[in-house]
Amino acid sequence: MKRKISLLAFDLDGTLLNSSLEISEFTLSQIRSIVEKKIKVTICSGRVPALQELYLKQLSLDGPYVACNGALIPHRGNADLFAKPLNTKEVEKLYHFFKAEKLHACFQTRDEIYFSDNNPRQWLVKRYNLLAGERGLPQAPMEELPALFDHKAVVYKAMVYAPEKEQFEKVRSFLERETEIAYTFSEKGLFDLISPGIDKGFGIKKIADYYGIPYEEVCAFGDHDNDIPFFQAVGTSVAMGNAVPHLKAIATFVTDSNDRDGVGKAIQRLAVYFGE
Repeated sequence: MKRKISLLAFDLDGTLLNSSLEISEFTLSQIRSIVEKKIKVTICSGRVPALQELYLKQLSLDGPYVACNGALIPHRGNADLFAKPLNTKEVEKLYHFFKAEKLHACFQTRDEIYFSDNNPRQWLVKRYNLLAGERGLPQAPMEELPALFDHKAVVYKAMVYAPEKEQFEKVRSFLERETEIAYTFSEKGLFDLISPGIDKGFGIKKIADYYGIPYEEVCAFGDHDNDIPFFQAVGTSVAMGNAVPHLKAIATFVTDSNDRDGVGKAIQRLAVYFGE
């Protein structure tokens, strides 16, 4: 099958980033080499913009990129391509449910995350801020969120970590009754909650349209459930060696793991399709 790739789009956690949340020097060099060939590059992540800035700088990315699984598509130095926050009433429902069930949860605005007490997911923000060498992303207690409800708090994504079976089923049962909230998974037991009709596939199409690139000339890299619509929207897809089996099953190619330069190795393999 003849294949042409004009835009590469990378998920971050478990894909472009290794377990230390860094882009390896080898992978970074491979990405820079394709940028020199005028191939477009972007990020397609569930992270908020403030948790992507370090990597955007490393990639010298000045175009649009996907944040919050497609609920926000910023363009550095320009107006957003798209933004659709969660409905404030739905945010309130989630807040009270998480509090009542004593769940590890968080709410994400563009530039801040509101965490429940002793949330194990806070390690990611602490690690990012250490790598960034600056304060990075501000954190706040989840209890401060209700004060923003009357001011139309702009929450683009919520997350709840429910690794135990009983917790997991309770969360899923609650969400199935909420028609104004959609969910996917970015890790096992980690629910990503956004507005309905939004996903990474939607986001990457917006970016391809911005550049005037046909969807079949986009190559997506990913590792988990939230990357399924991402893969379905493009012409070429690359699953990481550490990806969930059902994502590997629909991928065009499977590469090595995120800790073994899987993205960099895939770029070398795909080089024959750049600019064909």
